[in-house]
Amino acid sequence: MDSPLSDREQVLRELERLAQGQHPDQQTPLMRFTRCPDWQRASELILGALHASPRQRRGVRLTSPPGWLPPL
Repeated sequence: MDSPLSDREQVLRELERLAQGQHPDQQTPLMRFTRCPDWQRASELILGALHASPRQRRGVRLTSPPGWLPPL
């Protein structure tokens, strides 16, 4: 029969999960972003592309072909 873990063992396991980045608090998208250089670089590239786009084109709306959208 398995005995429940002692408080000390529970704390040690939680500390181990924290050290390995496996704690539930470290699994949010923001926490993963802060630890992942690939995600950070991708966001920098996207931000750079947004800033490089000409400002006059941001307000241009394209019309949809007839029949593609329901009437308003």
